[in-house]
Formats: sequence, C-alpha cells, structure tokens
Amino acid sequence: MDASWLVLLPPLIVISIAAYTKRILFALFLGIVASSLIMSNGSSVEAFNYAIGKFWRVSQLDRLSAADAFWSCSYLFVLIFTFMLGILMVTIRRSGAAHVYGAFAMKKIKTIKGAETASLIMTGFIATIDDYFTSMTLGSVMRPITDQFSVPRVKLAVLVSVIAAPMAMLLPFSSWGADLIILLRTAGVSEGQSGWLIKADPLGLYFSSVPFMLYAIVTIFIVWYMTSSRISYGVVARHELYAAKTGELFGGKLALMPPQGADTTEAAKQNSKLIDFLFPIVTLYASIILLMLWSGGWFLLGGTAGFFSALCEGHFFFSFAGGSLTAVVLSLLYYLIRGQLYLNQLFGIILDGFLLINSTLIALIFSWVFSRMIVSDLKTGSFLAELMMRQVPSAFFPFMFFILTTVVAGLLGRMGVTISILVPLAFQMVPSFLGLSLPITPAQLPMISALLGAITCGAVVGKQLSPVADTTLMTSSMVGCYHLDLVKSQVMLALPTLFASLCGYFVVGLLLDTYGPTMTAVIALLVTLAINLIIVHVLYWLSKYREDKFYHTRYYHRS
Repeated sequence: MDASWLVLLPPLIVISIAAYTKRILFALFLGIVASSLIMSNGSSVEAFNYAIGKFWRVSQLDRLSAADAFWSCSYLFVLIFTFMLGILMVTIRRSGAAHVYGAFAMKKIKTIKGAETASLIMTGFIATIDDYFTSMTLGSVMRPITDQFSVPRVKLAVLVSVIAAPMAMLLPFSSWGADLIILLRTAGVSEGQSGWLIKADPLGLYFSSVPFMLYAIVTIFIVWYMTSSRISYGVVARHELYAAKTGELFGGKLALMPPQGADTTEAAKQNSKLIDFLFPIVTLYASIILLMLWSGGWFLLGGTAGFFSALCEGHFFFSFAGGSLTAVVLSLLYYLIRGQLYLNQLFGIILDGFLLINSTLIALIFSWVFSRMIVSDLKTGSFLAELMMRQVPSAFFPFMFFILTTVVAGLLGRMGVTISILVPLAFQMVPSFLGLSLPITPAQLPMISALLGAITCGAVVGKQLSPVADTTLMTSSMVGCYHLDLVKSQVMLALPTLFASLCGYFVVGLLLDTYGPTMTAVIALLVTLAINLIIVHVLYWLSKYREDKFYHTRYYHRS
C-alpha cells in the first residue's frame, strides 16, 4: 500500500488505549483490527480474512504436518516454553521447595547486610529464569529472614523487584531472552532469504546489544553497591531509620499481612530439602544446554562438532521448548517420588500453570501479529523515516529511542508489548533514514545493536516507573508492603540511573562511528556508572543532612 498518515494510527491506538484503560490485550486487539482495516481499504470481510491469516501463520500450526517444517516452528516453541515455565512455577510452590532456601539461609545469616545480600543472590539466581517467577516466589521465601533482622518490607520488595527484570533481560536463557529473540525475528531479523530488514542471526544480534544495555547493567551494579555500602535515601532510608528505632517494618503505617500460601502444606515445607529447590532450576538449564548441544551436532552426542561450535549451531527455540518440557516432567516425577506432591494434584498444577501464564501467552501472540503487521504490511517505520528525514541527526537515535521507549513502557506497564511496537519501527526507520538498501547487516550499521540495547533498557525502566506494572503489583502483594511505597522507592532508585543512561546513550550516538561498537560501549558504560554513583552519593548525603537536621532541630532545642 502507498505510505500515508494512516500507518501511524495502529501504534497510536495501542499506546493510547492501553495507557488510558490499562487493558493491554484489548489495546492490541484494536491495533490489529485497525491494521487489518487499513490493509483491506476498509472492507470488513477482507480485514477479517487478513487478520485470521496472520494469526494462523504466526501460530505456525500449519507446519505441524511435516517433520522438516516442525523444526522451524520458533513461535510455537516459545509458546510451549512459556507454558512450561508457568507449570514449573506452580510445581515449585506447591511442593514447598520455595520455602526451603529461607530455612537454610536463616541458619547462616547473622546480620542485616547478610539478609539483604542473600535476597539479592536469590533474586539474581531466580531471575535467570523469569522475573515473574522472582516476584511470585522470592518475597515469601525471604520475608521471614528479613523480618527477623528488622529489614523494612519496602526494602525487601525493592531488592526483589529492581534487578529481576534487568537480570532476565541480560541473559538469553531466561524467558525474556527467548521472547526478545523471537521478537527480533518478528521485527525482520533473519539470516535467511531476501525480504528481511536485517540479515543476521537474532541470537547474535541480541548478544551484540548486551554491552549497550546500559541501564540494566548499571542498575544491577548500583543495587549491589548500595547494599554492600549500606547506602540508602528516600522512602527506603526513612523506613530503615524507623525500623532501627522501633523495630516496626512499615514506616509507621499499619502492618500488612502478605499471602499465606495456602496451596503449600506445612508438612511439605517441613520435609523439603535444599536439593528440592535446586533440582527444577538445574534440570531446566541442563536440559536446554544438552538439547542445544545435541541439535548442534556435538561429537559426544553423536555429531561431529566441538562443544562451542555445537552450542552456537544448536536449535535455540527447540532446545528451550524441549528443555522446559523435560524439566517439568522430571520435576513432577521427582516430587512424586519424594512425597512432596501426589498424583491427584497433577491436573490442578497444570491448570494453575496455564491460568498463571495464559494472559502472557495471548499477549505474546497478539504482539507478534501486530509487530508483523506494522513491519511487513504497513511499513510504519519507513513512513516515520520520511517524516524525520533531515530533521533529527542520526547520532541522537539511541538517546531518542531510549526516552521514547521509557515513556511508552511507563504508560503501558508492559515490557514485551512496548518492545514489540518500537523495535520494528526502529529497525525499519533507521536504515530508511540513512538511505541504506535492505537487507542490511549489523556490520554495515553498528547502531542497530545500540538501538536494541536502548529500546530494551527503556522498556525495563519504564516498567519500573509504572505504578500499574504487573510485577510491581505482584511483588508488593507477595512481600506484604504498601504498593505505593514500593512504587515511590523504585522511582527514586530508577531516576538517577535513567538520567545517567541518557548521558550514556548520548555518548553512544556521538562516538559510535568514530570508535566502533566495543570501545563506545565501554566508554558509555563508564560514563553512565560514574554519573550514577555521583548522583547516588549526593542523594545519600542530602538524605543524611535532612535526617541530622531534623533530629537536631527536634531534640536539641528541647534540651
């Protein structure tokens, strides 16, 4: 179709409707309807057929009839992986294994710093699977320990929630890593034939973007630094001071009761061992890696390739689906043998796993369909490039897309939907803006990796700033703290890193063409980290000054 302003309507509809109603699936549905009507010139019958065809192709159900085609079912494999993760989450909770780490750590931890460090260690470990899993599990696991050492509930919630999404985004073997790689393929990244925007392996492009995920990397470092240095400010600092003086964990507010976990019996908790908690997670990773090696032809598994070659050449999406299915089956058998679960619970576990993850599955499908529409059919990115031609220097693109993604993710409260809208726009817009013929390679345009890093980090920070983000709501509920206190604490922690990252992405745009991606990423990361550390220490000193001044005024004049 000819480019016109109509191609801007579907993304605007999705963003505005989702921001106003907070109903992400409804907004995506309207965006798909609008795209279908535009492509069919307003014919409702043609629009319906067009949309159904898109859904059918994205679901890849048509490929199940042939063995060769089955191996290319990347979208279907990601859906299976996501569903299996939901079952695995419920399995671990039902078995009582989620509580065993807390009991183990309780015997080892002697200080407040130790309790907070143990929370961070577990957040990093569990977040390598999924940030939802972290929000659902870790609050109830660590709460008895941190309560014992008078760590405010909001501090625990921050430790659980703030680094979970950055950790999941930085690691390809997490659910977010898999989702991001499939979104790249949807956005037009492939090593295959013509018709794609970027000729590259999606996994390789993902790895090249990791050094440019400035916000995610610096957030993890800053949280660890503040925990080890005992630095805090804002809401967390006030709650810590109140807890130190009174032993009360809610900053003077009425105590909240967290969920009691009625789906786990006390007998299951008492009988759990540390291996019960580690077994499903270790099995998941081991299964994925073994399937990657087998599908890549490792010589010890019947092939001819070496270890690293087989790992690189392995079938990524099949390994994720097969590995997660293997982990679920083996974990269920293990818990049945151990007596932590019973046969009559299996159907309920599978059903609860589906109910836990069903909205995510639908959102993934809707996001993929919508992303493919705006890339392949509407070509919204090319239209935006024509509008912006000679208006914005290309050096500002990482900076600009980081801001734009942060705003959109903050309005929507969803990382995946935000990325599925903005990555296709960026990947189509920037080559068109620069006059490059498609498909391009990352070597031709190193800025592609920087843009991907900026967009993914913008989605992370926007989600952390959003009061309606699902993981924030889940964390405050499971920890048992006031939701608004957690939102304020996350905003106070995120804003310094947000500002520092803006400076970092400005540096990326200025230096990328001169110094290349590696040196530019290193310099930008150091700049971001230095600015963030300065801001954190200034806020800490201001917080201490106000605290000292308050207590001096309150008590000195009385005496």
